[in-house]
Amino acid sequence: MPAKEQATCEHGVLRRIRMSWGIEVAVNYAGDWSRDERPVFLSLHGWGTHSWSADLEHMWIRLAGACWRVLSIDQPGFGRTPGRRWCSRSETNLDPRGPVQVVHEVLM
Repeated sequence: MPAKEQATCEHGVLRRIRMSWGIEVAVNYAGDWSRDERPVFLSLHGWGTHSWSADLEHMWIRLAGACWRVLSIDQPGFGRTPGRRWCSRSETNLDPRGPVQVVHEVLM
């Protein structure tokens, strides 16, 4: 298996989205994104030592097959996204450049 920084997605499309502060966040899009009426499943993987969005890939296949569009983000410091790694404590989620800002910028 290639290093996570070099990995591609077996299911879906891997894109890198530039954040307002310059880093590029790896985001996997699975399912049929050409149909706007399909619901979106936002996959926020855990903050484990080696966690990355592909840990939840087994769910993407089933959700995409059930007509969901899946959006899975590698947060900074995890998976294929470089940068400062945030702790999983909820009081840091709203910090500048923190997890909530990353999700907001990906969705915009």
